[in-house]
Amino acid sequence: MKQVHLQRYIEHGAFLFSALPNEKHNAEPGGFKNSFNSLSSLTQWQAEHPRYKDGNVGIDLSKSPLVVLDVDKHGTNGYLALANYMKAQGLSPDRMTKETYTELTPSGGLHAFYTWPSDKTKPVRTVGLLDGVDLLTDGGVIVAPSSIDGKDYKALEQEGKPVAIAEVPDWLKKLIEGEQVTNKPRTSKATRYSIDERLGMILDGFTTGQRNDQATSFIGWLLSYRIHPRKALELAELANSRSPEPLSYDELEKVYISVLKRENARAK
Repeated sequence: MKQVHLQRYIEHGAFLFSALPNEKHNAEPGGFKNSFNSLSSLTQWQAEHPRYKDGNVGIDLSKSPLVVLDVDKHGTNGYLALANYMKAQGLSPDRMTKETYTELTPSGGLHAFYTWPSDKTKPVRTVGLLDGVDLLTDGGVIVAPSSIDGKDYKALEQEGKPVAIAEVPDWLKKLIEGEQVTNKPRTSKATRYSIDERLGMILDGFTTGQRNDQATSFIGWLLSYRIHPRKALELAELANSRSPEPLSYDELEKVYISVLKRENARAK
């Protein structure tokens, strides 16, 4: 791992965690919450867990004063949606990559990093801020220097140097506050369970062979009672950790994002 990358994140208050090689998750108890705000602490943890030494690295957004604009181009073209929004605000579509530290993901997506003011509460994680554009505010996000299937996370540079992480700009604040939110509801139907069964998931985890269905139902049930999305994810992580064969963090995150997107659509 290139120490210069890691030090840059830490200087902006980021808490870093180690992920397995070619993976997006930390498989130890606590997952991405095994995170540290110093290189020495991270190195010591890796020494105690040697299979992570040459693995990927991520940022624990739950602890860090950072938010990430996640632009995807698969399915719905987030690049186009974001460009259209920027133009409607009288801004250049390439402004984002010039104003703050931005990375290209192995799948061709984009992660733009911003610091969130310390005197203000971070917004909740939002799926469908624009079509193909999500706002990441908690959980873990993989960053450079990392690679998936031989493809790297790459820092976009200006004049040969990465741009510093900027404070969240006014145009993004307006978008977060709901000036324009487009989202399409999902039509997938989750398996339903009784309240007793769902409570049992907290104690005993998800049943092998039904993990995805149970995680979907459990998270949807929590969100339907207006439990804060961040708390719903934490409870799902707790239930998953007690499962005989837990889902990987990446799998659980996909379920969580899917259900949150569906519930947001219903609320509208």
